[in-house]
Amino acid sequence: MRPIEPSGLIGKMVRDEWGRQVGMVVSVLMDDRGETSWLLLRMGDGKFRRYALSDFSVDGSDIVLLSGVKKRVNALCRKDALLRCEKLLLSDLKGGDVDPDTLNEIGRDVKRDLGFLEGEARRLLRKVDFLIQRCKEQIRIVNKGIACLKVEHDLGKVDDEVFSVSMKMLLAGLKSLMSERDDMEEVRRKLLELLGKRPSAPLETGA
Repeated sequence: MRPIEPSGLIGKMVRDEWGRQVGMVVSVLMDDRGETSWLLLRMGDGKFRRYALSDFSVDGSDIVLLSGVKKRVNALCRKDALLRCEKLLLSDLKGGDVDPDTLNEIGRDVKRDLGFLEGEARRLLRKVDFLIQRCKEQIRIVNKGIACLKVEHDLGKVDDEVFSVSMKMLLAGLKSLMSERDDMEEVRRKLLELLGKRPSAPLETGA
C-alpha cells in the first residue's frame, strides 16, 4: 500500500472489494480549507457520487472502494474494546484517591457511550442481514441464469462466442457475490459477538 495521491487517481477505474467495477474517478473535491478530501466518481449508471479519501485503498494501479459497512463494524469493535477497558479501569480506581463524584461522572459517560454503541450495532446488524439476503437472492438468480444459458446454448439458440463471454461474466459475478456474502456473514458474526456481551436485551438477528 502507498499513500493516496488524489490528483493522480483522476481518470482511473475503481472497483469494490469483491472485484466489481464501480465507476471512474473524474475529479477531486476540496474542503473549506482548500485540502483535497474527496474523490468524485462517475458511477456505472451515469450518476456522480463523492467519497472520502479514507474510503479508498490504492495498491499500484488497483483502486478499491472499501466497504462502508465493514469499516463501520470494525470501528465499532475498536470503540467497544476501548469503552470496556475504560469501564474496567474505573472499577480499579474505586476506593482510591480519585474523587467519587468524578468517577461517577466518568462512569455515566461510559455507560451512555456504551448505550449509543449498542444502538448502532443493532442498526448495523439489520443492515447486514439485508445485505446477506440480497446476496443470496442474487446468487439464486445468477445460478438460474447459468442454467438457462446452458440450455439455450445446447438448443443452438446462442452461438459459442456469445455463450463463452456470457458464461465468464456470470461466473465472475457469482464469485463476487459469494465472496461478498461470506464477508457480510463474518461481519454479522462480529456484531452478534459484540452484542452478546450485553445479555440484558434480546437480540433481533432477522435470521
